[in-house]
Amino acid sequence: MSSNGLLGKLVEDLEAPADARWFGSGWLAGFFGVLLAVTGLAMVIALRFPDWMATPELDVVRAWPGFRGALHLILLAAYALSLLSMLLRSRKILGVIGLLVALGATLLGGANAPKHPKCAAGVSSSGSTSSW
Repeated sequence: MSSNGLLGKLVEDLEAPADARWFGSGWLAGFFGVLLAVTGLAMVIALRFPDWMATPELDVVRAWPGFRGALHLILLAAYALSLLSMLLRSRKILGVIGLLVALGATLLGGANAPKHPKCAAGVSSSGSTSSW
């Protein structure tokens, strides 16, 4: 993999030596911005496409009344930390990736993401509603 690509630059920045990751350098903000953005994207996908993440354990979490509020706060924190990383760091890749992933999650619906039409009616992906 070429280190000139976006992914190569991200990996290079994540594997930066410890002396380049000191507190106040923006590395921690960028790392947590990317982490929260990916978490928010996974939560939006869980809301929008429940068939893709259909486990009994996740259904309990997704049905929790505070799920959408927590998702909103996670996306806001991802934006804030990614922007802080871009302000503090000379290498902007962590902040840019965090912002792009959080923007993708927001464009998919963010905390207001509707359920997939098939799943909103309570119909399984096979189309049958009967259970044996």
